[in-house]
Order: sequence, then structure tokens, then C-alpha cells
Amino acid sequence: MSVVRIGLCQMPVSEDKGENLAAAESMIARAAEQGADFAVLPEMFVCPFQNHLFRPAAEEPEGPTVRFLSGLARKHGIYLVGGSLPELEGGEVYNTGYLFGREGQILAKHRKMHLFDAVLNDSTVCQESAVIRAGDKVTVADTEFGPVGLAICFDVRFAELFRLMGLRGARIIFLPAAFNLTTGPAHWDITLRMRALDQQCYVAACAPALDMACGYHSYGHSAITGPSGEVLVRQGQEPGVTVTEVELDKIDRDRQVLPILRSRRTDLYDTVYKGQ
Repeated sequence: MSVVRIGLCQMPVSEDKGENLAAAESMIARAAEQGADFAVLPEMFVCPFQNHLFRPAAEEPEGPTVRFLSGLARKHGIYLVGGSLPELEGGEVYNTGYLFGREGQILAKHRKMHLFDAVLNDSTVCQESAVIRAGDKVTVADTEFGPVGLAICFDVRFAELFRLMGLRGARIIFLPAAFNLTTGPAHWDITLRMRALDQQCYVAACAPALDMACGYHSYGHSAITGPSGEVLVRQGQEPGVTVTEVELDKIDRDRQVLPILRSRRTDLYDTVYKGQ
């Protein structure tokens, strides 16, 4: 199929998990009503992106929230990119996202590979690694629309990871994310556009809505960028659902006109995955 409809669910995220699940359910239903093939939730949609909240909100793999999302995918007959949530395994907490098929089956699971440890311009110290353990897998799954990739937030800054997904055939890369009010204005647009242009694919990024009363201030601006680096849709900072058509045939046309991937000098360099 050449046309895919992607619904970005830019939802508010509070410290009340039940409230967050209700918001996710409502927005997924709205995306499905508008004909979305894929609905996408934000990073850490069950709790604000704050270290002290991750472990209390964490669930075992394929726990209640995963089963809840599976049921919504099945109910609406859509693919669901379940944002990410804190997942507890072996005493460690991971920042984990799931992809569900139209019948609610788990097609893929991605654990954030690159953890956000940074000192921002306002001297705010972020240290995700103090609570979260990094994943180690490149995640690409087969769908009726072809292979799709999964990454989470800070992963987007690493071109090598996106190249590996591109080399595995990913035509859409989904990115649940939660850039903040410092990194968002500086880097959000240009990074999403460049990762799409690097692979000549689509990148669909979904973030929480901005809530200044929340302990974490998300930049919002959920967006889809295309194979020429164009922005197809960009939301503001308020809650909302957008459903956008992307044309997969455009990927092949753009790659024919501008042969980035086949012009790589693999006789001189390459991008290699060293995991298992």
C-alpha cells in the first residue's frame, strides 16, 4: 500500500496514571475515528519525565498497561505505537516502547538505547541513567506497509542508529519523545528533518503536550518529517490529535532522484551493529 495515515496523540501527562491512561484511550479513539492506520503516543505517557517517578510507575514486562494498549489496538483495528513507559525487569528500570498490530499482538519492543544525561544552559542537570538502564537492540518490525523502526527521544541524536534502521529497510521510524523547553527550540525540528533526510524515510515523532503546572515541561510540537527533509505536520504545544497521510512511493522517487543510500562508500566506511 502506498498511503499510510499516521495519528499523533499529543496528550497531557500528569502524575495520575489512571488519568493518563484515560487520555491515551480517548486520543487513540479519535485517531482511529479519523482513519489512522497507526496511532502514536508520547514518551513516558504514564508519568511525567522525572527520575523520582519512574520506578513507582514501573510495571513488569507485558504488564497491565501493555495489556491495556493491546486491547485498544485490537478494539480499533489499528497499529499502535505505545509511546514508552517505565518497565521493571530483574530489578532494573527500562524506558520501553511497544508496537502493537491490528489484532493487539506485540510486533516489537524497543528499550531506549541512549539515556539523557546532560547539563542544560540554565544549569539544570538531567541524569536519566541514575534510574534507567539502557537498552541494546536496534528495533525494526514488519507491517503490512513494510518495515518500520522504533526509537525513543534522545536516540534521535545518533545518526548511526537511524542508519542501521534504514539499512534494515525501515520506511517509517516512530519516535516517542519528550524534548524540553531548552533542547526543543534549539534542536527538535532540525534533528527530525535531518534523520528523515539521512535515510530518505518518514519520521513520526510524538511528544507530551506542554503543561507548565507539571514538574516536567515538554516542548510538544509533535511532527512528521519526510524523505526530502520536509515537515508534513507540526503541532503546537497544546493537547491534540493530528492524522496525516504519508505517501510511501515518495520514498522510492526521492531515492531515485537523490541516491544517498546507494552512494555510500562502504569500501571506505560502514555503520555496523555490534549487538546480538
